[in-house]
Amino acid sequence: MKLFATDLDGTLLNIDSQISPENAAAIQKAQQSGMKVTIATGRVYSDVVTISREGGIKTPIIGSNGATIHDADGERLFHLPLERDTAASVMQWLEDHDVYYEASTQQGIYAPRSSHETLLAEMERVLGSNPGEDIARMIRSIKKHYDKKTITT
Repeated sequence: MKLFATDLDGTLLNIDSQISPENAAAIQKAQQSGMKVTIATGRVYSDVVTISREGGIKTPIIGSNGATIHDADGERLFHLPLERDTAASVMQWLEDHDVYYEASTQQGIYAPRSSHETLLAEMERVLGSNPGEDIARMIRSIKKHYDKKTITT
């Protein structure tokens, strides 16, 4: 095997959305043996690099569902942006249909203020259909998400 690519959520991250010391050690061991390791995720680069640094690992990052690729030193190797008019049209459609979304920009993540209510409604729906979910953990996760410096509303 020459390359190992891993997702974050539900794979590399623990219940607290952190890279465990065991996972960090496994990645470092793989890298030391000559294997290339990369993170491939739907999250934006700035979010992933913060999680990686906090977890003590350094890898290339395929972010935003493949729309960006950065090397291990943070140099952007590839990005596939939407044309401004296309992005505006899509965002307007999503807002008109009350769909939660976040738009990744070079300045960070944009989420319209109205989407907060949509996200909270979705959280309530999930909790209603999955009574075993931990509401305190979900609320902490959402607050942590919106406390990121890269989120603009």
